[in-house]
Amino acid sequence: VKGQSGKMTLTIPTNDDGTSDVECQMKALRQLDADGKTLGGGGSEKHSFNSFATQEFTFSAPTTGKYMNLTTSSITFASTLVGSSELKVIIMVFQESGSFTVGKDVINVTAGTVKFNVELGTWSWCGSDVNCKASSGEGHSVELDIIISPEGQGSPASKGGSREFDIGGGNELLMLDTYSTDGGSTWVTMPAGYPKVDGSTFTLKFPRWTGTVIYDPIFISVTRKSDQEPDRGGGPVLNQNGDGAGSGNSSGNSSFVDGSAGLALGSGVPLLAAALAWAIA
Repeated sequence: VKGQSGKMTLTIPTNDDGTSDVECQMKALRQLDADGKTLGGGGSEKHSFNSFATQEFTFSAPTTGKYMNLTTSSITFASTLVGSSELKVIIMVFQESGSFTVGKDVINVTAGTVKFNVELGTWSWCGSDVNCKASSGEGHSVELDIIISPEGQGSPASKGGSREFDIGGGNELLMLDTYSTDGGSTWVTMPAGYPKVDGSTFTLKFPRWTGTVIYDPIFISVTRKSDQEPDRGGGPVLNQNGDGAGSGNSSGNSSFVDGSAGLALGSGVPLLAAALAWAIA
């Protein structure tokens, strides 16, 4: 762990059995009124800010568990921004292949797929109960800017104007336009035009909510030459009820290793390797 900022580097495998680094950064957050005006950008307790560099993050111990009925290893970074407003980033590596649904989307993953979720907890909304400095008003929505950039390759390239982006090395980034406010039971489409894309900056927008918003998922996946083996049968079967559950086949074990340079996610063959480090912006 090198510092605090909302910035991390994912070291992911490429299809030529090498690796490449992808920088991911929580860049900025804005609370908006119904007209799109930014609220609460002043004072010592800001509700809108252009950098996460001043925010303090805590991180959890590595855990192994289930996500959509698929085995994962994960770690969580969290920061209380102001009042009750909390941001969490959950980074995970799938330990088995499988499929699951997120709203209208069917997601296929392989063992070693890297993803991270973004969660916005119970929010302190500007308005009658919360006096926001610099620009006051009634909080209506939140915009979150995330930078995702493959090092040395410029901005991710959109694949035919879709929500899939080429980040090099056979890897793809999938930016969904849905979010959940009920723990993933149902999924809501973002306002028209979101996520917005400007170079390597992706802007998400979440209308006012109670409880917790989950933006899920952001995926990075790859097929390596060494992993291209014949199917041994029993491939992924999507839950027939379409309730978001999934199933799949295990290809090995994945574990977290705590090293002096940061936290690394490692795996044995044929699992794909992934590493992350929290870095100062």
